[in-house]
Formats: sequence, C-alpha cells, structure tokens
Amino acid sequence: MNLVSFRIHVILRLLLVLAMSYLAYYIITDQPGFWLLFFWFVLFAVLSLFELLRFIEKSNRDMAHFLMAIQQNDFTNVYPENRKKSKALYHIFNVITREFMRLRSEKEFNFHFLKTVVEHSGVPLLAYNIEDEEVLLANQALKDLLHLTLYQQSRFVGQRKRGAFKNNP
Repeated sequence: MNLVSFRIHVILRLLLVLAMSYLAYYIITDQPGFWLLFFWFVLFAVLSLFELLRFIEKSNRDMAHFLMAIQQNDFTNVYPENRKKSKALYHIFNVITREFMRLRSEKEFNFHFLKTVVEHSGVPLLAYNIEDEEVLLANQALKDLLHLTLYQQSRFVGQRKRGAFKNNP
C-alpha cells in the first residue's frame, strides 16, 4: 500500500469514528428519548475506533513477523501480492525472501562442493573451529594417516600437541 492510500484509509476511518461520536452526542443531548439509538452509535464509534487501530497496526505486525522470520532463518513465508492495500510491501517481502533463499542455496552448494573436494583429495586435510575446537572437515587421507575413527576425530583437536598445527592467518 502506498503512503497516500494509507493516509486516505486512516482519514476515512477517523472521520467515521468522529461522525459516530458526534451523532451519539447529538442524540443524547438533543433527543433524550432515543437512548437505544445513542447506544448503537456509541457501539459503532467504539468498533470503528478498534478497526482504525487494527488497520494502523497491521503493517507493523507484518513487518515484525517478516523480521522475526529473517532472524530465525525461516524463509518459507510467502506473502500474497494480490491484495491491493499491501501489494508493494508484500512484493518487497517476497523479493527479500527469495534472495535469502537463493543465498542459502548457494552457500549450501559451496559447502557441499568444498566437502567433496576435501573428501576426495589425497592430501590429508583438517578444518576445525578455533574457538570450540570442533572438527568441521577431515578427509579420509587424514583419518588413514593418523588412524582415527569418527569418535576419535571429534576429540582429536583438543588432544593435539600445541605445536603440531599452526594457525596461519
């Protein structure tokens, strides 16, 4: 929804709330016998006010859900672009979601390619995380050279001699 359309919808809803409130005030002050009509106008004014607040907060809720999905790496949401009110916003959400999915797919492809290259290399290779010393990749040549099993591989980095492997920046 563009900004002008949003403002028009807010102004119309606000005018509806004010009109219902004025009519309720007019009936209770100038027409004391129409108390039931007064309650109907008050009810419509309150409902119109809630509708106005819901309408204003809808785009904020949509933005919050979208950002939460990004934070949680959940890119399965598809936003309907056929709604006239939110078409531009939902289109941008879908473009960003598709780009994140493309980047994730590319990253996964690169990781599998690297894993395949490391696994099929005849040179012993080891990749591990420096902070928690978790083995990320170790090829069969390294396992054969050091006679490691899968269980021993996960404890290998923590039990190594400090000078055996150097961090080369």
